[in-house]
Amino acid sequence: MAATQVVLLRKIRASREDWAFMVDRTRTVFTTGGGPMVEQFIDVMEEIMERYAANGERIVIISPSLVPSILREMDELYPSVKFMKLADSAQLNAFMRAFTADAPMKRGQGKTLFIGSDASGGHHKTISAWAWATSGPEATYSMGICEFRDINISEFEGILRAIIENQDADYERFHVYSDSQRAIDYFERGVVGDDVLPFTEDNYLAELIDSAREVMLRKNVRVEWVRGHRGHRLNTAADIISRHARKSAQSGKSIRMMQREADAMFSLFK
Repeated sequence: MAATQVVLLRKIRASREDWAFMVDRTRTVFTTGGGPMVEQFIDVMEEIMERYAANGERIVIISPSLVPSILREMDELYPSVKFMKLADSAQLNAFMRAFTADAPMKRGQGKTLFIGSDASGGHHKTISAWAWATSGPEATYSMGICEFRDINISEFEGILRAIIENQDADYERFHVYSDSQRAIDYFERGVVGDDVLPFTEDNYLAELIDSAREVMLRKNVRVEWVRGHRGHRLNTAADIISRHARKSAQSGKSIRMMQREADAMFSLFK
């Protein structure tokens, strides 16, 4: 019976042409000829087939980049290969950690950092702001203005910031609460998955996505929906702070005063 070779395959998001695949903890970076995503996938598949199919091995490809259109194409081109699409964030976390086998041991084994995120947008979409807040003895928060006026995008940015800005916290797991189902969908598609969200191309959000994915190589991250304005303490804290940030920016309040007032607000939730 022929051996089965499992290949982990991912797109390197910081590059337009580079991919990485891993077999038995050996990581290989491969540069494709560019072009549409499906053409790049074919290029890297040809490289994999040349390396392993010649040995008579059965090949299983596991990748977050297998959107339905690519999967259909691959099934037709490579009928002898089994293609597997990752279904959820837990699988994606395990998949990405495999690419960092030489990463240092995590600190804070077994500890979870709980984070609430939220955003606020004006009625006429003149400005939007994001915020996140954590719990625990070293509870803290952050806030900022989103360059997009769409509150769902601002909510998405809040989730990204919550992950990135807490990356040095002494916790193994992050549990992020958000009351925006649309923002969580953006996260699942554009960060956990490999979709290119149209509003993230060639701007700072693409960099935030890359940074969040790097954090997820070292941290177990879960994002959960909670019903907004229903008393969830962290979500409420993030809601109040994001509204404060938006209104302060609209009124031209100084950064120092805005921060001082936000500190006082957050003290009510610590």
